[in-house]
Amino acid sequence: MSEQLVVAIPARNEAECLPLCLEALAAQRDAPPFRVVVFANNCDDSTVPEARAMAGRLPYPLLVLDIALPEPQRTAGHARRGAMDLAAEHAGGGILLSTDADARPRSDWLANVTRHVGAGADAVAGRAIMIGAEAETLSGPLRARLRREAWLARLMDRIAAAIDEVPWDPWPRHCGHWGANFAVRAQTYRACGGVPQVPLAEDRAFFALLESHDARIRHAEDCIVEVSARVQGRAPGGMADVLARRMAGEDPLCDAALEPLGHALRRYRLRRALRAGGDFANPRNALRLGLGEAALHDAVTGASAGEGWARLLREAPALREVRLPHDRLERQIAAALAVLRRLCPGEPPPEPAAEETLV
Repeated sequence: MSEQLVVAIPARNEAECLPLCLEALAAQRDAPPFRVVVFANNCDDSTVPEARAMAGRLPYPLLVLDIALPEPQRTAGHARRGAMDLAAEHAGGGILLSTDADARPRSDWLANVTRHVGAGADAVAGRAIMIGAEAETLSGPLRARLRREAWLARLMDRIAAAIDEVPWDPWPRHCGHWGANFAVRAQTYRACGGVPQVPLAEDRAFFALLESHDARIRHAEDCIVEVSARVQGRAPGGMADVLARRMAGEDPLCDAALEPLGHALRRYRLRRALRAGGDFANPRNALRLGLGEAALHDAVTGASAGEGWARLLREAPALREVRLPHDRLERQIAAALAVLRRLCPGEPPPEPAAEETLV
């Protein structure tokens, strides 16, 4: 089978939005040949016939699979896995790309992803920007909250890049992982076992899996997909549900990608030390991690940097996920700015893009 670029789109009752996504893909500029597969799961509207009717006038091959997932698997995670597995069947040794049925890739998306993979990336995590007209329907307080969280994320990632430099993922970069915007070499996808079969947050789980397999991930600023800001979605627990909870003031925590500054700084420094090699399994690091020396030795000895770090994330008390309460957000922004001034003196702090989101 020849190498292919294959775009995977899970869809459920997206008759209104999917045609716009397919048209955005038709408008790609300077892209190599590609095909699109739609994993239409449990649709009871006109998603499938409308998509198939478009096939004859699109400048790329389109395959629409109409499938009924059993009740326990009717989740965003299982649909993403099904779409990516379907794409892998058609990709040969090429590139798999993931987006959403209600998303709109910008016209240089495929060209930029291909360029990053050609430069050596095993996977590309692009950026998600809310569709402007839809973002304007959100309340002012919610939009302000999303902008402030996105700014803290930008500050934290600049700090991470200064402390723990990664040769294949230099600054400028971002910290997000969205199912609506990522790409991976087909051989890397198969080698790591594919998208984890989890109901929610399968995108973040997939990138954690890639990191544990030492994949070279590029968090690319120039690979942009515009995503929906609707508050009535198709997948329980997805972005729409998160936005709806925040609109109602029912979410006291910041996005899961954010963590308290002290916790993040510890993680960046320990990860840098592990990447550097040498005697990482020493008493000082064991104390920092909250592990016994023997447990630390067992976790990292004989493991690659990615595998060792994944073990530590599972086992070390000091690396357990800590969510940032929203009422501490402004103090954390001020603290991150102070740290950044010390690390990168004279450099203006990065700003988030308009309508950028972490959700």
